[in-house]
Amino acid sequence: MDGVESIIAKLEQQRDAIERALDALREVGGVSAGTATVPAKRRGRPPGKKFSAEARRRMSEAQKRRFAEKRTAEAAPEKAAPSSKKRGGLSAAGRKRLSDAMKARWASKNPPKKLAAQKTE
Repeated sequence: MDGVESIIAKLEQQRDAIERALDALREVGGVSAGTATVPAKRRGRPPGKKFSAEARRRMSEAQKRRFAEKRTAEAAPEKAAPSSKKRGGLSAAGRKRLSDAMKARWASKNPPKKLAAQKTE
């Protein structure tokens, strides 16, 4: 049983060393040794930095003014350009020219393949 007791003694020594290191770090960080947890860093606007009533009123008026301008602009649209007629599709001749051009392009990119074994009759 001496083996188990020596393991326990070593673990207790390690625990004591860890506790001393934690205490030293807490002193450097300004945290008291009695508290085990460090408070989480607060997110968002720092407390106490709030807008004054006058500032909130000015922001509210400015926002209302922007929305009112937007509403009036949407309610009375400016003179729009006369709508153009829908243009027709391709003519038959145009469609034929495109088809020929695409076929020529495809043929230039994909030359005919030679047959590996030609039939001999």
